Amino acid sequence: MRTNERADADGNRLFKKSVVAVYETETFSSLLKDVLHPGGLKLTRRAFEAAQIDKHCTVLDIACGKGESIFLLAKEFGCRGVGMDLSFPKIAQATTEAKEQNFSAGSSFLVSDAEALPFADAVFDVVLSECSFSVLPVKRQAASEIARVLKPGGRLVITDIVLETGSGGSMPDNAAADTGPTLPCIAGAVSVAEYIEIFRESGFCDAYVEDHSKELKKIGYQMALSFGGWKGFLQVLSSELRCASPKEGTEDFCYTEPNRKAAASGKPGYALIRVTKP
Repeated sequence: MRTNERADADGNRLFKKSVVAVYETETFSSLLKDVLHPGGLKLTRRAFEAAQIDKHCTVLDIACGKGESIFLLAKEFGCRGVGMDLSFPKIAQATTEAKEQNFSAGSSFLVSDAEALPFADAVFDVVLSECSFSVLPVKRQAASEIARVLKPGGRLVITDIVLETGSGGSMPDNAAADTGPTLPCIAGAVSVAEYIEIFRESGFCDAYVEDHSKELKKIGYQMALSFGGWKGFLQVLSSELRCASPKEGTEDFCYTEPNRKAAASGKPGYALIRVTKP
């Protein structure tokens, strides 16, 4: 591996570590509760509909957290679900919960990376990514891996932060362009057109898009009520990270994202995007 490639790989590993640290904090959990994405399980159900899930599907949930979406799949469809995440504590919680709810037969969880999926080719009918694709440093690699593990006709559905170049964004004007800290999902977000192009280059087709920016606006209201606003939330989050890992510098999570400069180009919104593997 050449020096530049090694440096990029080290930077990506550091960024992923910082992302996990952010989403394991009590501060972040208190904002979004158990379902760590805007829209909660209501939007998850809409993602299921868009993915055309039925009882015969095998579903992979990338960055599954504590497994709420996988458990919802089991309850409402009875189909097989696999959840993966880089957080050891969250996967441990999901595995324990699966056993307690008797979902172990059809639900499984593992610690793994979306940019190097540990699965054979063409084994899933649906891949779900809820507010996680934006934090992947090498999005094209992840998209190619997802295409590889999907069966022909399989669907990828993401719900995620998108950058809007015009007016109408739902977070504060400085949420993306501020020179201070920002969340990894906002720092790593791209426009809808860029997401679709990434997926097209990986072999996907038939892009379908829904705007759910109102769900991001609700998060903004929650921040205002609980933390006094965007900056107050990030200050509390940074303080918790400093206390948890005083020597690792994870409070500087915003500065390790390779696509950080892109975040200044537009206001964040939220969208559902579905693409299909031919």
